Amino acid sequence: MKALGCLLVAVILVVAVAEITLPSIAQQAAKAEAEKMAGPLGASFPLGAKVEVKSVPAIKYVAGYIDTLTLRASPARVGSVEVDTLLLEASRVSIDPVSVMTGRPPTRPTKYGSFRAVMIVTEGTITKKAQEVIPLAGSKVTLAGGKARVSGSLPILGRTYKIDIVGGIGIAPPDRKRLFFFIDQIELDGRPASAVINAAVRQVLGDKVLLFDAVRERIPLIFQEVSVQPESLRIIAGLENQ
Repeated sequence: MKALGCLLVAVILVVAVAEITLPSIAQQAAKAEAEKMAGPLGASFPLGAKVEVKSVPAIKYVAGYIDTLTLRASPARVGSVEVDTLLLEASRVSIDPVSVMTGRPPTRPTKYGSFRAVMIVTEGTITKKAQEVIPLAGSKVTLAGGKARVSGSLPILGRTYKIDIVGGIGIAPPDRKRLFFFIDQIELDGRPASAVINAAVRQVLGDKVLLFDAVRERIPLIFQEVSVQPESLRIIAGLENQ
């Protein structure tokens, strides 16, 4: 009975020490894992990134299990897109336990129970992207009320008009790897454009304009949700084959 009591005390001490020491060890390993997590996204962080790792109890680190792994950076870059804020979240992460404890290169691939990327993109960045693909002089994008408005001027039928193109930014099916600006309404000097002007603008631009192509960027993301917020765009995406 005494031996059993000593063993129990020893186990408690080991667990207690593990709860104190393992988080700092795991934090170093998590930093490397977070960099690997961001790598395929073509993500870079000019001012660095904050990494958080959590497992309860901490002894799970020894077996290579992480409850949550989070990377947050502001600003960041994903492929060719400047991102005001990037948040990468993974849960139920399984990594090589030997790598966690020794810092050696892993001998098995990391697996995620779930993964999501949240990107906040500002009006300024959307304006830059729109200027690349929408032939409006002096164009500017305004995000408000769940809508995107592209304002500028465009020569049509021998005249230059002040044009406002109002629409939404959404995900293109079926593969959900492209973001488009979908045109809902065209305004001329603040009023709905005539059928002739409407047809002429759509002849130039089409009904939708490609803003971001994860296929072309070779980024393994599937877009899940896009919401237009005041002065910014919030994009949520998951990994391919997740």
